[in-house]
Amino acid sequence: MAQSGQPIAGLPQSVFLRQSLALRMLLCALLALAPLCARASDPAPLTLPAYRATLESMDQVLADCQASSANCKGPAVEAIPAKLTIQDGTQTRTLRYNWLRATLDQAAAPPQKSNPTPDKNTAKAPDSGGNSKDTQSTADKLAAARTRLHDEWLWAGGPTQPHSAPASQRQALERILSQKEYLRLNLAPTLWQRIQEKLSLWVSKALGVLSEAAPKGAWVWRAIEITVLLAACIGLVWYLMRLERSGRAQSSFRPDLDGSPISARDWQLWLDDARQAADSGDWRQAVHLVYWASIARLEQSGLWPADRARTPREYLRLLGDEAKQRPALLALTRAFERTWYAGQPAQEDDYRQAARLAATLGAR
Repeated sequence: MAQSGQPIAGLPQSVFLRQSLALRMLLCALLALAPLCARASDPAPLTLPAYRATLESMDQVLADCQASSANCKGPAVEAIPAKLTIQDGTQTRTLRYNWLRATLDQAAAPPQKSNPTPDKNTAKAPDSGGNSKDTQSTADKLAAARTRLHDEWLWAGGPTQPHSAPASQRQALERILSQKEYLRLNLAPTLWQRIQEKLSLWVSKALGVLSEAAPKGAWVWRAIEITVLLAACIGLVWYLMRLERSGRAQSSFRPDLDGSPISARDWQLWLDDARQAADSGDWRQAVHLVYWASIARLEQSGLWPADRARTPREYLRLLGDEAKQRPALLALTRAFERTWYAGQPAQEDDYRQAARLAATLGAR
């Protein structure tokens, strides 16, 4: 056998050199074209939308496999690529999916039946280190595979829920939300609700600022106390002014009689004044005068001694619980207090009812 670099016997040296040079050039050309051929065999990089569509198809294959083991093999499974190249802007990322094919192949394999009575001679002790993965069921592996695809979906810019719910689930949800107790949930907030929300947010922010500023100086809380006290005083003064204007805070609840008791004026005159007030439509004043006509009538009858300083409730106590006039006087007193002190508007029916009660007490 000829040594390297020496011509073969019977072959001219020039021919041998030419053939050797041609072989070397051909070998160099093949080595230079190999990367180009490899690049030509690789698929084109996928954009993120196309990658999300591919993930959807692979997730659907897993969902079908979860529904039935018969769907874990077939053209759809064979179409799963071994690897994918994703183009993300100026960067590329290569992902391999041999693990997904292996998971589907394992799910498609028929389950192995375990021997209920293993031979003691052939049985092996459980391995505490290397067989922990075998304890995971096929269903758990399929679920884990879908979770992994979902994570890649999120990386590719997909929404939190990549797949819409089935039509039956959507219809059931719409039917539930259309019930009466859920109608308020579908309504937009009203203007008053939006104002309340903004006010609550403003108060929360103000309290937060005050809580942060409190350690820096005690004057902040002192200012808050003074402000609250001033607001309470202003509110009280405003309320008393309203009482004074409405006539419910008068110095005396009795008509002005120059310090004389009610019975100093005949009860019939009180009743005539009440009728004149009713004719003019002043029902509140009419009820007021009907009450004092009844008090004057009972006082002139001698049921109690005359006294200017008594209140309506004191007249009831003087009458006693067993007196026959007490129910009528109690009802008339309540009507008088409701219209005169509580400030409730009086109507013609209120006057008519007061006049009937006064007639029961003898003022008619």
